[in-house]
Amino acid sequence: MPLRPALREVSPYRPQKPVRQLEEELGLERIVKLASNEGAFGPLPAAVAAFEASAAELNRYPDGGGTMLREALAGRHGVAREQVVL
Repeated sequence: MPLRPALREVSPYRPQKPVRQLEEELGLERIVKLASNEGAFGPLPAAVAAFEASAAELNRYPDGGGTMLREALAGRHGVAREQVVL
């Protein structure tokens, strides 16, 4: 497939080495990776609890119309649900 000229100049993404490999190579006990929007301390307990509470329904698609979200937003902003567009 032909590429646009501008795309030919883009360097391909090269992922970094895994943290464990870098720790080993550099002789460090722990590297805190701050790239890739990763957290150094793991998920918050509240996030884990929310995940566990909804785990039994993860095989289902969410409400495509966003009904619950639209209702919550409408209530927060004092408008009718029909006025909220996602």
